[in-house]
Amino acid sequence: MPGPSVHDLLGLPADVTQPNAYQVFGLELGEADHELIRSAIEKRVRSLKQAKPSASPEVWTKAARAVQAAQKVLSDPAQKTALDAQYGIINDPEPDSSSVVDPLAALLPTAKKSPPGPASAPPPSAASQSPALPDAPSVGEQIFSAPTPVQDQSGPPTVANSAPPLTPIRSSGPQIATRRPVRRRRSTGGLIFGTIVLVLLTAIVGGFAYVFLRGGGIVVVKNNDGFAIKPGTDSANSRPSQSAPPRSVASDGIMPTPPRVRPDSPNVGSWMPSDFEMPTPPTGTSPGSMPNMSSPDQPPSMDTMTNPSMGTPPMTAEPPMVTTPAPTPTPVPPANSTPDSPQPPTAEQIAAGEAAVTASRDAIKNGAWDTMKSLAETAEAKAVTDAQKQSAETLFQFADLATFYRGAIQRAMADLVAGNEVNLTESMTFLVKQSSAEQITLYRNKRDYPYTFEELPLSVAHALAPFQLNVSSPEGQAAKAVFQAISTKATPGHRVESIEILRNLDQVEGADPKRLADLIESFRD
Repeated sequence: MPGPSVHDLLGLPADVTQPNAYQVFGLELGEADHELIRSAIEKRVRSLKQAKPSASPEVWTKAARAVQAAQKVLSDPAQKTALDAQYGIINDPEPDSSSVVDPLAALLPTAKKSPPGPASAPPPSAASQSPALPDAPSVGEQIFSAPTPVQDQSGPPTVANSAPPLTPIRSSGPQIATRRPVRRRRSTGGLIFGTIVLVLLTAIVGGFAYVFLRGGGIVVVKNNDGFAIKPGTDSANSRPSQSAPPRSVASDGIMPTPPRVRPDSPNVGSWMPSDFEMPTPPTGTSPGSMPNMSSPDQPPSMDTMTNPSMGTPPMTAEPPMVTTPAPTPTPVPPANSTPDSPQPPTAEQIAAGEAAVTASRDAIKNGAWDTMKSLAETAEAKAVTDAQKQSAETLFQFADLATFYRGAIQRAMADLVAGNEVNLTESMTFLVKQSSAEQITLYRNKRDYPYTFEELPLSVAHALAPFQLNVSSPEGQAAKAVFQAISTKATPGHRVESIEILRNLDQVEGADPKRLADLIESFRD
């Protein structure tokens, strides 16, 4: 049966969520009787002490803190005055029964004033009875204190004629006349001129950019009519070639006429034999007289370039055949040779891999937290067959998830401080009394529950893990399942639950939940 709530302990209505100090003790707002306040505080403290055995520690502590805070506010005159001011309450001292004066009478205008005469001064008790209001003179006092003109003294003073005349106040010292700023008309001529210059500069720059980007130029041509400007691209295309047309070389009846080839052709000498020399042109100087010069229409021969002193060889010599060397065939290795084929594992390697896998499996099954992950890494390194590699990979995934979950629990114990709440279930909450990485003490119903890190029950371990990781993610669910399966506090029912959790997971990053479930089942054999 649940104990009383905070509202029941303090006697507050259920709809009050932020009670003030008066409501905590059941007093009226602005209560000024100190004896009544003191008796109400004693009554509330006495009722709170009587309800302590039946109330939960958390609820009783919250109620006690509220009573202490309210008692502090009502006991301190400054805090009580501030609280009353929040609700518009001003506690004035009680006036004497002999004379009761309205404290706001000095602020209200009078409807009609009496003829000039000795004005009745307000009672002295009126100023003392309203300490919260400023001591300001009444409207009547202000009127009588103001100077009046001489010609209006015969009649009764009024508000209109009692006001002082508005005369300018002149300073006795020297004054500096300040000149008011004169708004000048802005001239738009400079703006228009600047705009025109900017447009012209933009056009000039754009023209140059167009000419340089298009790669053309401007050519000035002089003719009979004057000068003409033509684009450089058109003039370059229409300009005739400056080189002289090649002269036709007649055949001498023995050698065929060589084909016409451009002088700048890259394969000029490919068709010409090495011992062939161009015939003497019909006009001009013969090549024999100028051995270092060649014909402007035909390329020089190879022999002429290498030995210009040689004469013209006989024209009956046959050009030698030019043979192209055949490419060297790439050697092809024999078909039966496989240089990079893997060698089958030896019996010693297979035995070493099997021993490493077995050692890793035993460490996980026995809960050897200090060595299970390192042995799993060793098993992965020594596995040689496909079955050994698959088993070693599953063992490493299991050890990695289990140690990850265990480390989250230890980090949570190290970070928790006294006063934190640990929810084992939705209806069971414990307070942390003290906690470290090696030991934690929980408190509930006036009882301490100390645990060491190695002796934590699974319920407490699963309640601490969410402080450091997301247990609702697939990775968090898989880590929780493998940790629970090999915990020293686990029962056969816990292992069955772990297998069901892993089989219900579709995908876990970096692990295969189905193979992890098979490994847990193998531990039960």
